[in-house]
Amino acid sequence: MDFWESHDRIKELGKGSYGLAILVRSKTSGREYVVKEVDISRMNRKDAAEAEQEAKILLALHHPNIVACSLSWVERGKLHIVMEYCSEAQLQDNCLVCAGDLQGFLKECRSTQLPEETILDWFIQMVLALKYMHERKILHRDFKTANVFMAEGGLLKVGDFGVSKVLSSTLALAKTTIGTPYYISPEICLNRPYNAKTDIWSLGCVVYEMLMLRHAFQAASINKLAEKIVQGRQAPRKSMQSYPSVACC
Repeated sequence: MDFWESHDRIKELGKGSYGLAILVRSKTSGREYVVKEVDISRMNRKDAAEAEQEAKILLALHHPNIVACSLSWVERGKLHIVMEYCSEAQLQDNCLVCAGDLQGFLKECRSTQLPEETILDWFIQMVLALKYMHERKILHRDFKTANVFMAEGGLLKVGDFGVSKVLSSTLALAKTTIGTPYYISPEICLNRPYNAKTDIWSLGCVVYEMLMLRHAFQAASINKLAEKIVQGRQAPRKSMQSYPSVACC
């Protein structure tokens, strides 16, 4: 049976340079999924290959802390990627009652410190996801709070592999500059080759944000931000968290 015949389109979740993200629901099971619809017909060969690479990466990854991809196909010049749906975050009495991304969750509790036990638990889950990826010679390259999704029961899932890179060797160095400014490593700021350690740097920035409820590095411009990252100049740290937890960042 054709995918669109067996699923209902619920709504458009987002639109970007890659195309559309559509929420769909199975007519048989009632389960909801996200379909990324990427128009590769208008891309050059390199961009089209990168889009198809995301699908290959997702289909090859099977880990409880990584967003699952169940199906991909190309139809009428558009690449379709079906993945599990992580809904918008909802809080009730400061407790997570519905899934969402970590960025949205942290915005909701800007004035409330997260328990260190929770941060440690989430940190371990993110480490396990990155370890799984790195062992398979995959870099995420855009690891950030917006790409960490929260499921019920305290489960975290890493997603959005649109700029991931499969390496021919675990020691190989990538050379392209990709990432989100607040989380990029000094190597990327300096346009130097980098490896899996750049994801670990980004993970450190995410942990800092969970502890301090703000970005590790902040500046008025991209150039100033890059300068602070390269020099390791963080904002003064004032936190209710214990010193060892903050110092680890």
